[in-house]
Amino acid sequence: PRPRILLNTQEDLLGLGYLKDRVSAIKPDSILVGSRLVSPVAVGALHTFGVPLETYEAPTPHPSKSASGNQAPTQPSAQPPAQIPMVRNTAMALAQILSEEVHAEQRGRSGSSATAIPLFGNQNALFLPSGLATPLYTAYQLLSSLSGPVVDSTPQSIQTRFGNQVTILLFNPDPRAILNVRLETKNLPEQFILMKKQIPEENNCYEILEALGHPDALPREVVREVYQSHLGVPHFQMVDNAVSTVIDLMVYPQHVTLLVISPLTNQSLQ
Repeated sequence: PRPRILLNTQEDLLGLGYLKDRVSAIKPDSILVGSRLVSPVAVGALHTFGVPLETYEAPTPHPSKSASGNQAPTQPSAQPPAQIPMVRNTAMALAQILSEEVHAEQRGRSGSSATAIPLFGNQNALFLPSGLATPLYTAYQLLSSLSGPVVDSTPQSIQTRFGNQVTILLFNPDPRAILNVRLETKNLPEQFILMKKQIPEENNCYEILEALGHPDALPREVVREVYQSHLGVPHFQMVDNAVSTVIDLMVYPQHVTLLVISPLTNQSLQ
């Protein structure tokens, strides 16, 4: 799934330019912009993202007044598409996004979200006003990092394959129960390197801001470090199938685990 990004204000347009690399990293499906923001300069800047542009009739911030001084009636405006509900962590965000993808397939629009996700906002957006990436952004970042076609999926996992590399994304949105996963290694090479990252529930912008006392602004260095920490720290392990034919994993409540299986250079996956 790829996000449709919603731009509501002039500040959104300016912020999009500042965050261009990070927005491009999640491979947006399209950019939805209020018609009152459309100008030749804005359209030229938005086209540099290489994705389709959509417009909607956004309500004007302040209704105009008639010549007599009375408030003139405003024309009814079409509302932007429904927005995704607020999520507090990456596991919940992944579950929400993939649930929306199932609904999109039922509507005949596979591969992109029918909802529009604001670029900035305090809740259901890709970034907070302070610039911190939200769990929604991290979820889309994880999904965009999956290489190759999907070869297997469940309500709590996605497995892709690209050449000799297999990537498995596991997420547990349940707030209490542990997700137990057993991976069979019989179709893998005799030896391979397993890279594992874990993203705990508390690794999100809301928890970080609460710990800092909700400051009005954050230094750029802090925003950058928080952004780099969202995907967790990688751990590497050499796996020998002659010793073990299964990998048992526990995904803790509202945690995410990313696994990348890479065979040694002189081996290939079956």
